Amino acid sequence: MEEYLDLYDENRNITGEKILRTKGKPEVPTGRYITIVLAFIQNSDNKFLIQKTSKEKGSIFATTGGFVKSGSTSLDTVKIEVLEELGIDIDKSDFKLFKTYKKELAYFDVYYLKKDIDISTLKLQEEEVENVSWLSIKEIQDLIKEDNFRKGNIEPFNELVSEYLGNMEEYKLVTINEDENYLRQMSKKISIKDKNINKYIKVLEDYCTSHEVMAMAAVQLSIPKRMIYLKNTDLDRLLHINDDTATEEEKSYNEARILLNPVIIKREGLTEYWEACASCKNKVGHVRRPYKITVEYYDINEEKHIDIFEGFESTVLSHEMDHLDGILHMDIAMEVLEMSKEERKEYIKTHGYNIISETGDFEDLNK
Repeated sequence: MEEYLDLYDENRNITGEKILRTKGKPEVPTGRYITIVLAFIQNSDNKFLIQKTSKEKGSIFATTGGFVKSGSTSLDTVKIEVLEELGIDIDKSDFKLFKTYKKELAYFDVYYLKKDIDISTLKLQEEEVENVSWLSIKEIQDLIKEDNFRKGNIEPFNELVSEYLGNMEEYKLVTINEDENYLRQMSKKISIKDKNINKYIKVLEDYCTSHEVMAMAAVQLSIPKRMIYLKNTDLDRLLHINDDTATEEEKSYNEARILLNPVIIKREGLTEYWEACASCKNKVGHVRRPYKITVEYYDINEEKHIDIFEGFESTVLSHEMDHLDGILHMDIAMEVLEMSKEERKEYIKTHGYNIISETGDFEDLNK
């Protein structure tokens, strides 16, 4: 069955023109462009899933990728290529678009995915892929030096490592045992134009998705910027995750909501809860928070929002907002206890979230 590729103009507007997909390099007319996707998959050991192409494809090391067929989208294509070449069915929402490159004949959409994959279970497309392996950044850099890495993959890989991933080891959880003074600092405003913003977001996302946390303020991960990542602020969902009936999918639930430079402009009502904190180890505090907060913040597209956070999500966000001002939950707790995570899970079964009032000024109610 013949396959066609859509042609785009220099501003990436689809022209309605098509070319036949043939073996080898496509013959793209002057002034026209096709679209190619690349997928860089990295595991929790910070190694990349790299394939050695079949002899027919040159026996060269490369990441997964392919041409976007006529009528298809870039995101659909990256999912299909990973499924066809490696036998891995990935949800489209898991792929993050890192960057688009405009080259002589094509637009390259480069996607990034963080996922642990057992390569022994992969069903490789034999006509495309000879074998796959997890390679460190240095091992890939050595392949590049040896001219054994696909040339079209080199620039995206280097920029992904330098711009998006950077020196990830410098970002770690800060605790009161290691550096309480660091946690006491006032976080600074973040600009959407900050060259490291994507790296900061990735640091927050990676930590939250790999740990049992509800949310995280950037300063807790060695980033003293006014950024908050919300993972799970749904109390019913959290309680269900803590019991034995929750599925792996339910346990991995993630709101993935980023708040930049948030400011609370109104506090209403009164609640209390025994709060814990990743940075405060086993310190559990009985804290009063507003039932409802109105928050002004910016998203990663620099759009301004004024949203209301109500109930338990108000407690979670208020806790993280305090971190941005160097305040720990222990500072404002009515009582602080020492208990392990497992002890706290049992304790909150009988000392749960309590709504004292849904209305009224928080400051007056909390006197």
